[in-house]
Amino acid sequence: MAEDAASMWLWDAENNKEAIPDASNALPHDPPQFVSMILADTDAWRSANDNIESKETLAAAAPQWLNHEAETAHPHIQK
Repeated sequence: MAEDAASMWLWDAENNKEAIPDASNALPHDPPQFVSMILADTDAWRSANDNIESKETLAAAAPQWLNHEAETAHPHIQK
């Protein structure tokens, strides 16, 4: 679930143009603590989860992520 949570958080930060912190090379910890690396792929998360149809700006139904990209690329176009 950590992978899903991190991917969703990063996806949201991308959509809202928020700063995303750089990856860490080392994370200090003391035994018995441990560090577990996870993969956070926002493109994979978006295609798997952000597929709610939206008809706000597109004539045909399209996934919500595609609608968001269109609105971002062409903000001057009125709804």
